[in-house]
Amino acid sequence: MKDLNKDLSRKLETQTQRLELLAAQSMATENITSRLPEPRSMQENLAYANEGDEVVERVLGWIMKLFPGGPSKRRTNKLL
Repeated sequence: MKDLNKDLSRKLETQTQRLELLAAQSMATENITSRLPEPRSMQENLAYANEGDEVVERVLGWIMKLFPGGPSKRRTNKLL
């Protein structure tokens, strides 16, 4: 009876380890596939990023035209 119990316990432990491994692999696969963006959305995001860069460059150009002397010589930490 003890031998049968040891054998069943060992088989149960083996099956438990296999189940844990399969569960971990499944979770990892789900996590990876949920993180992968679709190619179409990647292209859309790239277009938005390019447009954003252009806007930033235009705004910085306007600021530099408004303040052609560059940064002020005054120390900002005195204001704090």
